[in-house]
Amino acid sequence: MFDNIIGQKKTITTLVSEIKTGRLPPAILFYGQPHTGKLSAALETARVLCCERDAGWSCPCHSCKMHRLLLHPSLLLLGFRDFSVEISASAHVFEQTKTISTRFLFLRAVRKLLKRFDPVLWGEENTKIKRVRSSIQEIEEFLDILAEKKDFTLDFPHKKLKEIVLLCQKISVDVKTNNIPIDHIRKAIYWVHLSTSQKNKIIIIEQADKMLDSSRNSLLKLLEEPPKNVFIILLTTRRGAIIQTILSRLRPYHFAERSREEIKKILKKIFKDETDDFESLREYFMSWQNMNPMILKSLAHKYIELVLSEDTHGTDILEEMSELFAMGQEKTALISFAEELTHVFQKVLHKVYFEHLGFEQIERWGNILRDSVREYELLNLNPKNVIESLFYKMKALV
Repeated sequence: MFDNIIGQKKTITTLVSEIKTGRLPPAILFYGQPHTGKLSAALETARVLCCERDAGWSCPCHSCKMHRLLLHPSLLLLGFRDFSVEISASAHVFEQTKTISTRFLFLRAVRKLLKRFDPVLWGEENTKIKRVRSSIQEIEEFLDILAEKKDFTLDFPHKKLKEIVLLCQKISVDVKTNNIPIDHIRKAIYWVHLSTSQKNKIIIIEQADKMLDSSRNSLLKLLEEPPKNVFIILLTTRRGAIIQTILSRLRPYHFAERSREEIKKILKKIFKDETDDFESLREYFMSWQNMNPMILKSLAHKYIELVLSEDTHGTDILEEMSELFAMGQEKTALISFAEELTHVFQKVLHKVYFEHLGFEQIERWGNILRDSVREYELLNLNPKNVIESLFYKMKALV
């Protein structure tokens, strides 16, 4: 079990021990930076908890087969994030190699998205679901064909594969939400109380920090008295943003940033990329968004230098950032830039600029940055205005 997780040895060892001895609590929290394997580990936990045999990764039981394809009815996925880059990358790898493993990679990438459209969460009459229903059906039909096809060396569906990737991007935009709706939490609670022949039920809530008060309060009621044989797994990159009353009911598991060697192993084994161009998985996925990691890194440092500079004469923040927004879509560019600033805060800033600021000041910068990104996502603000406003808020603390 957990053979598909590269790295995170300490956390995985703990999980395996607790599952085997029956000590895994019904409510747990996976937290850590992006691209550290939290969702993959959560999905594997769900498979193991439902296995009908020995829970090995290649277990042939019906439950494991369904879980590996992300089709098991006992699994519910809540919380939205952008899967378009992962789908594009896995489609490219599948198209280039035409192997069973890369087909599996693509199927799972798409299903991670489709699981967010579960009728359990939306209902058949939901307006948004009606709008994308035909697209979802077309994607499902293509996945069924791929799952049954034995040989990809002949008549590979290049054109259709590209069409499916575009459809996935379209439905992502059509129903994207920046928080977890109260209605989804309520429907998930109703679902877990329904009788079933399944061994266990698992709810995975991604980006669990992005909940409004009503959703948090509803989830809290479930966490206080979870039904028997129900497991709830929350995922977040911001443990501190989850309210204490919820945190106190979760057992936390930390997912550390992977080493350079582990990253190289993931790129080689999963994405069939043997180059040494990327220092992190984040940089690899950025390359699929037409974002140059080196340019982004340079801009982040330049931005901070401008914040710290006493002479701001002639400085036009929007002009300084124009290159950033020219690299890709504005929203993608802003989020990537915010992530790069966070990375600088964590890894470099306290060493380079410690004389100017100190750790407390850096922490305040980080809080301002997180608040700015959250306001941007919730209020749909102009990205250029967010960049400029953030600049002056940070400068006011210097």
